Amino acid sequence: MPIAPLSVPGTTRLPALPARAEEILLKILTGEVLGASHSIRLINQAFCIQADESQEASGLVLASHVRQWADYLVQTRGALSPAVGNAIHLVLRGLEKASSSDMVEDVRTFLHIQVETYNRRSIENVQKIAQIGANLLADGQAVMAYDYSSSVTQVLYRAAENGKHLKLVIPESRALNGGLPILREILPFGHDVLFTVDAAMGQELKSCQAVLVGAESLTAEGGFWTTVGTCSAAILAQYHRVPFYVPTELIKFDLRSGMGIYRKVERVHLSLFDFQDLAPLLKRVKVECDDLEYTPRELVTAYITEQGLLPPEAMFGEFQKMVGTE
Repeated sequence: MPIAPLSVPGTTRLPALPARAEEILLKILTGEVLGASHSIRLINQAFCIQADESQEASGLVLASHVRQWADYLVQTRGALSPAVGNAIHLVLRGLEKASSSDMVEDVRTFLHIQVETYNRRSIENVQKIAQIGANLLADGQAVMAYDYSSSVTQVLYRAAENGKHLKLVIPESRALNGGLPILREILPFGHDVLFTVDAAMGQELKSCQAVLVGAESLTAEGGFWTTVGTCSAAILAQYHRVPFYVPTELIKFDLRSGMGIYRKVERVHLSLFDFQDLAPLLKRVKVECDDLEYTPRELVTAYITEQGLLPPEAMFGEFQKMVGTE
């Protein structure tokens, strides 16, 4: 049964949602769900629940309610991760036409077909990226993986599946503690692992043959935004002449960057640092950093995408082909 809408200060009142759909969206909006791909699949699930359990007798009204929630998610979660907004656009493209009959069942059928199609293609894309990335790596190579990325771990998993035993270097990525999640996930793959401090990245890169990092969002200039420390890894990789690869789906492209509009960078408190001997710290001492940083195209060897290995300057055109705007 539908329950009261989530409280959304400063916006018009949103339609009520079934309990299961609201539970999913609340987890996404509060940041409990990490990773754009995971969030997108859950949002797709919520749209289907909203349609399946709707009490509306009109397909037009149901489509309007789905669209209202979609627009709100694009403005909130999509502002942090362009992949979310892009995915919602692709999944709901044609919704108004599907609702023109005013039949609720037509809207339900449309949403289920669109969600199934999107999810299937996304899984296929991840598998393509994993194989392309694994093909770049040779048995016995030393590879640095900086900060957690599901795309990076998929590449490392596929390399193991293909019989390649790697020597992985995983810096702690202390700003968000992103090294440990990689370590936990890749341990079953059988690769040798060196877990090290961020300050040792330059020293360890001397013996590496590749660097793999994930992307939060891609820009029209060919660079990308992701976890603080990534640009430092890229600079060090260039200095030591180590190829710097970014496995990513094209869905992460930020169209706003083509107009010179970028995601707002926020300052975040670093909770991983222990200052017990100085507690309480003086107010003039801050323990923080930006939540994201930008790595320019000049430092990227290539992006590993579902369309193959692409140079930075080709990314915008490939994204336009994908969404049909070229």
